[in-house]
Amino acid sequence: MQTQQQALDGASAFIQYMQKEVIDTYHAPRLDLVGILPVLIQPGAPVDNLTLQNAVEEFGQANILPTSIHQMQRLKRYGVTGITDDSRYDKKVFEVYKQVVNDILSRIEANE
Repeated sequence: MQTQQQALDGASAFIQYMQKEVIDTYHAPRLDLVGILPVLIQPGAPVDNLTLQNAVEEFGQANILPTSIHQMQRLKRYGVTGITDDSRYDKKVFEVYKQVVNDILSRIEANE
């Protein structure tokens, strides 16, 4: 979820849709939310902080993944150059995404 009000509204609407259209309509026996991943965060930005706070209030802290993706110029660059792993900046990006994967895998294992 991007840290913008529209993204928070969209996440809420998506969860409501999944509840109504998938779980209720088709009587899905189980549908687990692994977590909400905050992305494109600018540290210290008031709107980002407020949106994250609102997400915690709406979904609960337990449903927000502990790792978040900060706004990084390297991510924008990948759209132009493709993903590279040549520099320390690339390695920094990969370490963040590895942590996200570990967070997700830990939650899946805990729910099995």
